[in-house]
Amino acid sequence: MLLGLILAVGFLLLLSCARELQGRPFTTADLLVGSSEMPQGWRIASMSNEANAYIGETAIEAAAITFSTANHERGMATQRVARFRSVNEARRIYGRYFSTPLGRTPSNWGYENAMADQASIGCYDYEGRNLPVCEWAGQYEEYVVSFIVWLVPGSVSLEDVENVVRTIDARMIQYLVP
Repeated sequence: MLLGLILAVGFLLLLSCARELQGRPFTTADLLVGSSEMPQGWRIASMSNEANAYIGETAIEAAAITFSTANHERGMATQRVARFRSVNEARRIYGRYFSTPLGRTPSNWGYENAMADQASIGCYDYEGRNLPVCEWAGQYEEYVVSFIVWLVPGSVSLEDVENVVRTIDARMIQYLVP
């Protein structure tokens, strides 16, 4: 009887570990926005699969896309998506790197994420250059998504950033909600 109880507990532990490591029918690259979701004049500068490193942590899968604009030498935006082994690990990563955003939440930021377990945005003046940088991040189940962009006058506004975040949120809903 004791042996049966030990085997049952072991089986349940194995089942819970297997559930955490189950695959998804899509990749992190599928969760990236494209140039059509960016403001007019932005183009893809690079894409990568960063499977082994993401913000100093190990993800089981990750992807990134960087956009640039010809209107300004610093015109750049990057989205990163990382999948971790469990919701708890993603929660820990989000808490470590994004729960306290750099800078302040803009007073005119109005978007509330429909799907994110937690999300934040902060904007700050990078190295006194009078060119704000905004970083938005969200945790969706075992995924952590970030979007960082320079607010280049004439190329991207805070409203444009909200639209990109809406697209990210919609994409996460599309892929994660059965």
